[in-house]
Amino acid sequence: MIVGLVLVSFCFASCDLFDDPSNVNFEIVSEGSSSGVSTKSELVIDTQPEWQTLWEQHTSRVNPRPPLPAVDFGTSVIVAIFGGDKPDSCYRLFLREVSKNNSDVTVRYEIVKTPADACLLVITQPFTMIRILKPQGNIRIIEQR
Repeated sequence: MIVGLVLVSFCFASCDLFDDPSNVNFEIVSEGSSSGVSTKSELVIDTQPEWQTLWEQHTSRVNPRPPLPAVDFGTSVIVAIFGGDKPDSCYRLFLREVSKNNSDVTVRYEIVKTPADACLLVITQPFTMIRILKPQGNIRIIEQR
């Protein structure tokens, strides 16, 4: 009986029993409010040449350019979401969900104008790029409004 309680206690302390199995682990590769990509776009990048091209466009306004993050496209993909040009500094792009349903992955995001008394009147480009394991199915990117 005591051994059983110890095993159950250990499992509750170290097992992921309460994690939602539909959640997908992801790594933020880059996020912010300034990008060389000025048009709204949702991209799934699954090859090195596509990644190189996107990174060069994204970092085209930065000097010196940051190095291209390494990605193993045999096992991973990049999901890149660009909000396009926004008229001030109060816009943010938030990931709301990265989840799986069977073999498909859904990425939900929202572009929000945050309440602020002092937004800078500068053109910004909110964006996020994440790395996820390559799913067997499709990747859907959905903007929540």
